[in-house]
Amino acid sequence: MNDPVKSRDWRCCEGGERIYVADCGHTQGVEFTLHRCSVCSRHWMSLWSVASSSVSYSSVDEPVLSQLLNMPEGRAARRLLEKLYDL
Repeated sequence: MNDPVKSRDWRCCEGGERIYVADCGHTQGVEFTLHRCSVCSRHWMSLWSVASSSVSYSSVDEPVLSQLLNMPEGRAARRLLEKLYDL
């Protein structure tokens, strides 16, 4: 399972850049965007809340990354995001 959303900063490496990987969609008023660090290649999920206009980040481990990159579309994708991020 993913780390809980506990950071407003995605950086894991000094001087690292955030590289866009994929738009994972939205559910429950949260927009999910996958990124990776340019230095160590660690993946991060950006969670942007429509209601509060705030962004939080959660590191993504390999099993979850595989699920996200092979995620179905539509309702099934929303259900997966809700399950992974406890929404």
